[in-house]
Amino acid sequence: ASGVIETEKGDIQWEVHWDGLLFVGNHYGAEGLVIPDFAPEWDNPDPSAQAPWYPYRTYITELEIGSEIGVIGANAFAELQRIDRIFVPGNVKEIRTNAFIDCWDVVSIELEYGIEKSRKY
Repeated sequence: ASGVIETEKGDIQWEVHWDGLLFVGNHYGAEGLVIPDFAPEWDNPDPSAQAPWYPYRTYITELEIGSEIGVIGANAFAELQRIDRIFVPGNVKEIRTNAFIDCWDVVSIELEYGIEKSRKY
């Protein structure tokens, strides 16, 4: 599965690969892209309020954020309960509230140096 999130600074592509990898980034060289804030299902059951990859949450086991991303929005990866590895590049400067809430199986988070602001995640 794949799709595009349109933002002011450029499009963000997302892809769920057959091996469980979710990639979120941009292959066209844009920088400082903001993954928008989303609502978790328990807060707003309307599917349009949730991240577009949310319906695939039972298949996603790894997350890789592209180097073009500058901000990870609130609840962006909420409830990815099978995810066990997360990679966040140094270009990400902010991780918003609850970005990874209810990701119970995480055993490895690789955060490159560069994050300047994070809230409870």
